[in-house]
Amino acid sequence: MAHDIFVSYSSKDITIAGAVCSTLESHGIACWMAPRDITPGMEWGACIVDGIEQCRILVLVFTADANASPQIHREVERAANRGAAILPLRVENVMPGGELEYFIADVQWLDAFTPPMANHLTNLADAIKTLLSRMDSRETTQPAAPIPPPESAPPEPKQSVPAPRPTTPAGEHWIARDSGTTARLLSIFATSDAAHVWAVGENGTILASGDGAQWTPQDSGTTARLSAICGTADGRRLWAVGAGGTILEAFGEDCWIARDSGTQTDLDSIFAIGDCKRLWAVGGQILAVILESNDGIQWNPRDAGRAQSLCSIFATSDGARLWAVGGLIAGIILASDDGDQWNPQDSGTTNDLQCIFGTSDGARLWAVGGAGIILESTDGQDWIARESGTTNDLQSIFGTADGSRLWAVGEKGTILESADGQNWIARASGTSADLQSIFGTADGTHLWVVGDDGTILESLSAER
Repeated sequence: MAHDIFVSYSSKDITIAGAVCSTLESHGIACWMAPRDITPGMEWGACIVDGIEQCRILVLVFTADANASPQIHREVERAANRGAAILPLRVENVMPGGELEYFIADVQWLDAFTPPMANHLTNLADAIKTLLSRMDSRETTQPAAPIPPPESAPPEPKQSVPAPRPTTPAGEHWIARDSGTTARLLSIFATSDAAHVWAVGENGTILASGDGAQWTPQDSGTTARLSAICGTADGRRLWAVGAGGTILEAFGEDCWIARDSGTQTDLDSIFAIGDCKRLWAVGGQILAVILESNDGIQWNPRDAGRAQSLCSIFATSDGARLWAVGGLIAGIILASDDGDQWNPQDSGTTNDLQCIFGTSDGARLWAVGGAGIILESTDGQDWIARESGTTNDLQSIFGTADGSRLWAVGEKGTILESADGQNWIARASGTSADLQSIFGTADGTHLWVVGDDGTILESLSAER
């Protein structure tokens, strides 16, 4: 029987596995499940292997019994090695261990340990339909393999290599894109290859784009303000945070599910390291809130002391040092060596600080905020004010991984650029809308800015 789904489960969980299979097939999704689909008289192991070889997605009914089953480990490993997608349905509040953790720690999960189960199974079916559709789309858009020349064909003549043409670097010229919304957009994130981009904002707005030019809305499942978004380099896992302690995780690329943050306080920033193996979220309405997670699912509060609300967080690539900035009536900077204990630093300013950015090793840091304030640190402790040339509030800062080029954006369409982090020049944005967030590729060749009234600007390096 042709099938897209292989249902992997412990024999002790056959009831829920049967419900999974039945629900998926009621939605027109063909499944393979033992022992139902094992031909009488055939060897059990051979049929299992054949079922996995033919599937495109392995749905893992994940429980404590599945976690302890060597057979489950072998099934997941075989599916992963042949390139099938792994989709864990976590029906018990347990975490993977041993070999299983290696294969599913970084993939999308669907939690289903709170009743009613029927709702979770329907969500599973919807997520699988979306994933299969995207798989089909990718397969049909793959370029045809080139036809090799006959063995007797003479070698092609060497082509002269043209001299490189000068380029206009990204950040100098900006193009307005149609977002299709008038909602205030507050944050933007892109995959490392700039192939996929997402923006979030007021009223639960989430927009997605495959090219940075055409944007489509996604269903966030909330009307809460979404203030920040981050994700893995390939975009397979995404998180958004916002008002009322909202934390959303993307499932199946455009299916968002709510995570329990444990707080009702507004969250304004999220940052991840190790391709999202550790994450932090910060916020606060009066006093600061700091949350940390090792899986994006369970979030634990950290002690921020008596600091005022925080607006932004940044960490070195190894998570060894972290900084958070904010403040209601004065510039607040907190620093930590472990993400758990946080200590205040002297910012030297009474202006609020809205965003912090730094090199991956934390050797250089910049923070921006009210009245055009720009601070720089070369040791992670002492901060120096730099002349920005503007009194407009600055809301966001971004730069290349080595800090060789930086951009800051803010109110009234302000865009600033720097080649050294000390001297800043204004760039024409072509808009008077307040700009809220900037993000781009690590080499700075592709940039996006979002802001009020659904504003989206794009800039990329181009030949002159």
